[in-house]
Amino acid sequence: MTSQRHASEAFGTVSAREGALSAAERDALLREPIVAALATIDDDGAPYIVHIWIEWDGEAIWLLCRARAAYVRHLVARPTASLLVARADAAQTRVLITGEAEIVAGPAPLTDDARMREIATRMAVHYRGEAGARYI
Repeated sequence: MTSQRHASEAFGTVSAREGALSAAERDALLREPIVAALATIDDDGAPYIVHIWIEWDGEAIWLLCRARAAYVRHLVARPTASLLVARADAAQTRVLITGEAEIVAGPAPLTDDARMREIATRMAVHYRGEAGARYI
């Protein structure tokens, strides 16, 4: 899954210490191994928030989701979502991205899609170190 909206166009990109982050600061933050918070809208119209690994490719945020995850069902029905990436520093440096999500592949086993498997492996290593490759 990736956002159709580029993070450079995102709303609410802020840093508590100085206001808006520069493009370089935003890029660096999105490349850190921070578990993000994804907010979708559930079937009752309420916010539904999950923590999720992400990959920033410089233009889009990639998420890999289990096909049966509730938030996938939400995004199929209502693709509007928000993603918060926040560093636990004194300034609570953060990026908030809102927009429309797009399912670009799947649902399918990772063995069926080499591109998604590559992304999944990079994410796992990014968040879990070299042991992450075995996680996948």
